[in-house]
Amino acid sequence: MYYEYAPKPKKGREMITTLLLFGVALAVYYVSLIPKIPYPALYQIAAVAIAAAAVLVVGKTVLRSFTYRVEPRENGDPNETDFVICEQYGRRNTVVCRIGTEQIRSVVRPEKSNRAELSKRMKQCRFYRYTSGFAVPDLCIVEASGEADGNGAENVIFLKIRADEKLASLLAPRNSNFCLPYNEK
Repeated sequence: MYYEYAPKPKKGREMITTLLLFGVALAVYYVSLIPKIPYPALYQIAAVAIAAAAVLVVGKTVLRSFTYRVEPRENGDPNETDFVICEQYGRRNTVVCRIGTEQIRSVVRPEKSNRAELSKRMKQCRFYRYTSGFAVPDLCIVEASGEADGNGAENVIFLKIRADEKLASLLAPRNSNFCLPYNEK
């Protein structure tokens, strides 16, 4: 079974935020050029900090995208599958996550009704964010069992991804019907 989901990038909100930050940085810099303004260096430092925030937003959201795949395991049983996340950053394409689908415990769409339970479960665990954008409509949180630590206790990790209905159903554990469609309220 091979399935690939590459969400269409809608980066309008992120681009507007970036342009606004660059505009504010430019305005703050020009304020520092006003004659007899006290401490012009502080305005210039603030302008550089705001411009750095804009560059950070561009790097984290606009230039980055993710592709999610469920594919057969390379060196194993053909019935076993892996969940693979690839990051595209500019022209570079890198596999950033690969876990077996048998390690996935649950797939949940965060909503108002289950947000408190999710935050309680994620509090002491590792959390990885594989989405680009501020507010994505098809957000899923995948809970997976990680490698055991030195004490023999099993680690739990959480992955924040974008998933359509088919990908969410492929990732959901076979004995669970925990994933809620993102268009239901």
